[in-house]
Amino acid sequence: MIEGDKIVKEAIATQYPIKLIAATHSWLATNETLIPKHITVVETSEQEIERASNLQTPQPVIAIAQQREITKDHTKKNNKWILALDGINDPGNLGTIIRSADWFGLELIYCSHDCVDVFNPKVIQASMGSIFRVDILYVDLKETLKKVKEKKYAASLQGNSIYTIKKNISGVLVVGNEANGISQEILSLCDEEITIPKRGNAESLNAAVACSVILSHVV
Repeated sequence: MIEGDKIVKEAIATQYPIKLIAATHSWLATNETLIPKHITVVETSEQEIERASNLQTPQPVIAIAQQREITKDHTKKNNKWILALDGINDPGNLGTIIRSADWFGLELIYCSHDCVDVFNPKVIQASMGSIFRVDILYVDLKETLKKVKEKKYAASLQGNSIYTIKKNISGVLVVGNEANGISQEILSLCDEEITIPKRGNAESLNAAVACSVILSHVV
């Protein structure tokens, strides 16, 4: 389920497999030419959309899409950095991480099986359309990291400063659970622990914020 003008248009632009669009008369009148002919279109009322919506402030369009399954484990030619997420539970965090990955040009994210479902409506909303451009693979993270040849950097409070890492290199950035960090099992497979130097008194950074700060430096 995809909600909202911007995200539905992003899905259309990326040729995401949309099956149905339900929208108000005014939205369809403005955007009818954008909708490919193979998509079923239903005109509906604001009240009906409000009943179906997951949002506090419903928008005038909802789309239903087929879940895009990534079956081939791959790294794309231009993708120097890959994200590996260990137990990210908050849908807002996962959606924001996907959005940041898209901003910094990453095309692939590995998620452990205990991460929140990428098709959770809150994940889709927080990604702001980036979910349609980034491949997300749910994997046995331990076995996957064993096979990855690139250097693996673990985001950790005890690590070396990110500013000691050279820019424009390749690697895997491992980010852990919001409350507990990276599990010891996964941490033991990483080559280096890195951290964002702290100046103030906050105990930690939000996982999505930390991910963005690190990618801003290394990419």
